Amino acid sequence: MKDNGEMNHGGALLPEYRALWAEYYIRFLRLYQKEGVPISYLSVQNEPYAVQTWDSCLYSAKEEGEFVRDYLGPALEKSQFHDVKVLVWDHNKERAFEHVKEVFADKEASKYIWGTAFHWYSGDHFEALDLIRKNWPDKSLMMTECCVDLTCPSQSAAAERYAHEIIGDLRNGTRAFLDWNLLLDEEGGPNHVGNFCDAPIRMNTKTGKLDVRLSYYYIGQFSRFLPTGSVRTASTGYSEDLEHIAFGRPDGSTALMLLNRRDYDLPVIIRIDGWWKTLEVPAHSLSTVLIE
Repeated sequence: MKDNGEMNHGGALLPEYRALWAEYYIRFLRLYQKEGVPISYLSVQNEPYAVQTWDSCLYSAKEEGEFVRDYLGPALEKSQFHDVKVLVWDHNKERAFEHVKEVFADKEASKYIWGTAFHWYSGDHFEALDLIRKNWPDKSLMMTECCVDLTCPSQSAAAERYAHEIIGDLRNGTRAFLDWNLLLDEEGGPNHVGNFCDAPIRMNTKTGKLDVRLSYYYIGQFSRFLPTGSVRTASTGYSEDLEHIAFGRPDGSTALMLLNRRDYDLPVIIRIDGWWKTLEVPAHSLSTVLIE
């Protein structure tokens, strides 16, 4: 179905197979639903600019927009899955803006698209998210893939990378954050092309023992203190030494999350409308202050 004649190593979807490929997505959704797994979001293609040794398919912005406009969008609309939300791009942040700018310019394609999916592998590029949010406020942003490779120097470094990314993403309009993958085996797999990674939980498949790592608790702190319905509120800081983000929660309280990646403790004064409190954020820690 691709111009390179194989599943891997890139290649582009041949135009004559676009309708069939859209139907494949519908069948995919139907079979997962049959197994009791409802799907709410659908990405057009993982990493559409990457020629990979694993399953991959290349899409230009024009091609992705045309596929959504003429095939995938109408197929979903006519099916029982018309409420499934479609995401485009699903690749690194630094080229996200230039890609979705062309996709969203096509109004007929744009009407089927819920938002932009992105990854973290080329660095922060949080400004790209801010550009997308400001130019298309009706679209959403979702971090759909990130992982730490096996060369990461420590559990602390991995956990702090997650926290730094989550704070930066949420400060620039992101609505959801997904790790890839939460649980892997002792090798960092399984993986059919040897692309082994670290994970917040590693399992010894011989003993069944779980190795719950520091990044699991860092991710868990965001999940625990930012329940569904939380809304980001403005916060400003005196120093770049301390990363921060604040959310109004559905119960009326405010959660202020503070990340200290430095080698020393940081004194902090929190001030809101004349109320203030002092505290100290330990070195290499993620702290949450819950203000009721």
